[in-house]
Amino acid sequence: VSGGGDGEVHAWDVNSRKRLAVLGRYDTSVASIDISPDGEHAAFAVSYTFEEGEKDHPPDSCVLLQLDASIFSSSSAHEAAAR
Repeated sequence: VSGGGDGEVHAWDVNSRKRLAVLGRYDTSVASIDISPDGEHAAFAVSYTFEEGEKDHPPDSCVLLQLDASIFSSSSAHEAAAR
């Protein structure tokens, strides 16, 4: 799972290096991501990181998302994570 300055969060197949899904789109940067130990949830810090300097921006927020196992079930990423 990755996120960045474009405000998008993506799920990836680490073996094929292919994007599996867009998990979210936000009005500002995704500054941090963490996955729960059981792999069922992801937390995103959505916060302007001043990559464009000082300007008006949306308020910071924390997003908790329940991950859908079907995103990973047909991919080799799920198999690798289960090892």
